[in-house]
Amino acid sequence: MSHVSRVPMRWVDLDAQGHVNNAVVADYLQEARVDWLLSGPQAHLLGTSTMVVAQQVEYLGPVVFELEPIEVELWVGSVGASRFTLGYRVRQAGRELARARSVMCLFDYAAGRPRRMTTADRAWFAAQFQELVANAYPPL
Repeated sequence: MSHVSRVPMRWVDLDAQGHVNNAVVADYLQEARVDWLLSGPQAHLLGTSTMVVAQQVEYLGPVVFELEPIEVELWVGSVGASRFTLGYRVRQAGRELARARSVMCLFDYAAGRPRRMTTADRAWFAAQFQELVANAYPPL
């Protein structure tokens, strides 16, 4: 099951070449992750228990400025004891312009170490599982 976020573009996202700077695409992924977490019962994880531990983006074409928001589709690709993988597709006007994956870790900031998923955490993440297609996303 995937989640689609519509992320508004800002004029400041453009670089000297007139397209969205590649680094900004990582911001779009973050905006989509936040929207996704806030959309479900695990919203409490945001800001207290999640950390990006790896991320890789494959750019397939330039993102240009448009008034229509960018669409970022994301889903859970795997679930471990304390980590989970997210897959993403970034689209503009129906064109896929980037693919990405992130490894996220549930983290106990007070103890300074990863924490294991609760039964509720695991069930929520597992319910959103969708296989990451081999060779369709950059390796981590």
